[in-house]
This record gives sequence, C-alpha cells and structure tokens, in this order.
Amino acid sequence: MPSLLAARLGVVVFLLAPALAGCGNEPSQSKGAPPPPTVTIVKPVEGTIVDQDEYVGRFVAVDSVEIRARVWGYLEAVHFTDGQMVKKGDLLFTMDRRPYQVALDQARATLAQVRANLAFAEADLARAQQLVRDRTITEQTFDQRTQAKRVAEASVAANTALVHQAEIDPIRFEFTFDEASYLRYERFAKRSRGATPGTDDPVKLKLLGESDFRHQGQIDFVDNAISQSSGTIRGRAVFPNRDGLFTPGMFGRIQVPGSPPYQALLVPDVAIATEQARKFVYALDATDTARQKYVTLGALRESLRIIKDGLAADDRVIVDGLATMRPGTKVKPQEAPPAAPGRVSKAQ
Repeated sequence: MPSLLAARLGVVVFLLAPALAGCGNEPSQSKGAPPPPTVTIVKPVEGTIVDQDEYVGRFVAVDSVEIRARVWGYLEAVHFTDGQMVKKGDLLFTMDRRPYQVALDQARATLAQVRANLAFAEADLARAQQLVRDRTITEQTFDQRTQAKRVAEASVAANTALVHQAEIDPIRFEFTFDEASYLRYERFAKRSRGATPGTDDPVKLKLLGESDFRHQGQIDFVDNAISQSSGTIRGRAVFPNRDGLFTPGMFGRIQVPGSPPYQALLVPDVAIATEQARKFVYALDATDTARQKYVTLGALRESLRIIKDGLAADDRVIVDGLATMRPGTKVKPQEAPPAAPGRVSKAQ
C-alpha cells in the first residue's frame, strides 16, 4: 500500500508540474505585450462653404436679329429684356460703331500712306532737276530714308486698325438644369437678394482637358419656361473671349453656385470608412480609444469632405492607421496639420 500511494502521488506531482510552470511564466509574457499603435489625427476644419453645381453645356454665338437699317453692323446694346412688352418709339438696340471706326482708321492710315508716297514723289521730282546738274546722291539717300519712315508709320497705323477689327466679342454658353434645381435657385435668390435667379450670378467654366474651373463669367439669362419634353430649363452665361479661345459648338463644364454661404465641418476624405450602406469615421475619446461615429456626408472639395451630421468641432478624427483599426482599440495619437476649407463642387 505505501508503495502504491507513493506512486500515485508521483503521478499527481508530475501532472501538476506543467501547470505550475505555466503559472510561473505568465507574468513574464504580460510584460511583452505590444504598445498601442500610433495613428495620425486631425480635428474637423470649420469654414464657410458655398456648394457648386456642375452642368455640361456648349458655347453658342451671340444672339442676333435681322433688322432693316440704312447701314449694316453689329448690336452693341439691347435695351429690353427677353419677354418684355415694348411699344412704338422705344429704343431697342444700339448699333456697334466699332466696325465704322475701324473702317475710318483704315482709311486714315491709307491716306497717310498715300500722302507719304506723294511727299516722296514731290521731293524726288524737285531734286531731279538739281541732280541732273551736279549728280548729288547723298541728299536723295537721306530723303529716301526719311520718307521710308513715314511709309512705315502709316503701315503701322493701318495694321493697328486691322488688329482692332480682328478683336472678338464675348461669347455665350448655354446649359440646362432640372426643375428641382431651378426651384432651389429661386428660393436661394429670394432669400439673399429678394429677386429671382438670373443675371449677374458669378460662374466658372472649364474646357475639355482642363483640370480646374479657370474661366470666369456671369449668368445673363434664365428661361421662364420648362421644356415639356425634357423637364429641364435653359440657362445662359457670358464669358469674355478676347483671345478667341472659345468657339461656337465647343463643349464645356460650368460651375454654378448652388447654395448660400453656410458654416460646415470638413475632414480629409481618407478618414471616411464604409459599413455596408453607412459611412463612419474613427474618433478618439478621452482615453485615446477609437470609437465609430456615423456621419452624413456632403460634397467633396479636392481632398476634403463636408460632414453634414455626426461630428463635433472638437472631435479627433483618425486619418492614418485605419487599416488595422477596430472599435475599442487604444492608440497613441499624433496630430497632423489642418487643411484649409474652400468652395465645394457637387456634380449634377
């Protein structure tokens, strides 16, 4: 019996040894736990935003009307608005006098050239009598150069007139937008100016292949009827075209202010994550622990995203280190420099 009891006790001690050894190693393993991951955070940028709607349209030639007049020419000013009632005797159009001024400048330049040629011919003829007698050439050479200068000046004047004639007028850009947008513009215009949308609204435009909206213009007309076939309404803007870059029929993309200025929060777009149909960001609480905050997104401006709901101005949003982030992860934050807000584009 004693030998059997001793054998059993030996088996128990043998079985407990690994457990005791494991308990002894547990403190040393806890000392090797990895440190919290380092992440980059930013605070939302607060700024004044104006949403921008974008539409595709094309350039058209400036509207013209066929009139009966004693002289031909282009219209310089229209003294009525589309749809306005007019009566007999009202001033409707003013003719552009520049073509006539150009023609006058050309005529004056041609006259100056003819006079210079005439003066040279007269002087050359007067000298001819003396040259016959003493064969003098130096004075003639000097006079030829003097008269050549006069001819050159006259030629410059003539070409200057041709340059003025070649200058191009502003060009119009037509586009369409839907009924809902029209109603939104109308409410916006009445709140801000007490008027319907239309003239003098600033717009920007970019051409095919351009990366930004670099061309400045103004809305000069909004139609007063919605197309029954398409359900859209026609808008028109005017752009300066001094260098002749724009050509009728050319397509472009126009940017129209789509809202009154308002205060908004923006965060870098890289901070936005997706959970099925919902969007969220990781924000840190007071203990530097990552928490999900579901947000409502607005438009994108370059790399910044408008946050319409779900964030506060003092939230610390993670923008780098999101690949392995999970809710409840404790992190070591480091701040990134804030980005500046600006105008926002919203594609239509």
